Amino acid sequence: MPSHKISQVILTLQAKEDLQDILQYTEQTWGPSQRRRYASLLGKAIKSLYTTPLLGHKSVVLGRNYRTLHMEKHLAVYKVEEDVVTIVRVLHQNRDVERHL
Repeated sequence: MPSHKISQVILTLQAKEDLQDILQYTEQTWGPSQRRRYASLLGKAIKSLYTTPLLGHKSVVLGRNYRTLHMEKHLAVYKVEEDVVTIVRVLHQNRDVERHL
């Protein structure tokens, strides 16, 4: 696993859809101001993977070199390969992550 900076953080199509769903739900439930705040929080957490790709916990359950980064009420499920981080899903912390991969 690299300890250097990452050159790319890629979100899969499913991860992008997860983020859209999360932000849409946030706006519908708590309003546009909360949506902006949460979008900023999630964006900062994801950007932190450029400098600290091993920040998330290694998942023994998921295997295949998956890591999970806790972001308030959600988890980014990702892999680090060479100098690239691939975020495969962004799920609520109460969801069965293994089932959704």
